[in-house]
Amino acid sequence: MQFRLLRADEIDCRISTCNKYGVGLLLYKDARCDMNILDESEEVGVMNWQREHKELKGNIYCGVSIYDKEKGIWVTKWDCGKESFTESEKGESSDSFKRACFNWGIGRELYTAPNMFVFAKDLNKHEEISKDKWVCKDSFKVTEIQYLDKKIVYVKVLNLKTNGEIEFGTPAKEQKIQDKVAKQGISETKVKALETRCESEGVPVERITKLYKVESFAKLTEKQYANINANWEKIKEMQ
Repeated sequence: MQFRLLRADEIDCRISTCNKYGVGLLLYKDARCDMNILDESEEVGVMNWQREHKELKGNIYCGVSIYDKEKGIWVTKWDCGKESFTESEKGESSDSFKRACFNWGIGRELYTAPNMFVFAKDLNKHEEISKDKWVCKDSFKVTEIQYLDKKIVYVKVLNLKTNGEIEFGTPAKEQKIQDKVAKQGISETKVKALETRCESEGVPVERITKLYKVESFAKLTEKQYANINANWEKIKEMQ
């Protein structure tokens, strides 16, 4: 069962963390989004899905069932929810439904979002209410989202209080280029530079080739080469 990726207008954005440096943002979907996607799906449709709720050990669980036309059976996936701050039972029921839909793959791409941190300078209402406890009353809207291989690589959000747009990640076209470059083999110059560095600092060549599972330095990719340079001190300390 394959469901389409979420559009920007179907994704909500809220503050998940707040400190003196700024706020962290979290992407999420609501229950209406899940219902709409189930309804419009050619594989499912309005008449071929259903939901039910049960209470187990004080938790509310939701089961989302989809009819398998080939097997002639209903297939159900369950999950439990968490209480909301406003309406505990209703919020828990809605949350369990959304989580059950995650189990079906609806909106699961939200877990692949890049780190989304907005610095204090880009916020409007951001203040310390007690020692080391900060609050921010800004609100945000997702205006653009881009995917690569079903993973979120770029998000643009609008701060509704400042009208400022903030970008996270790398646009898909640029990411493709970066990925292509990262997979390319390193040049002869870099091979010799790495060999020289190993010799001068007493690092066995075999340690690196074994660590990166290559036959020789000439087989290293640009991504591996960058990783070696970034972790050189740790590689030196290895036995």
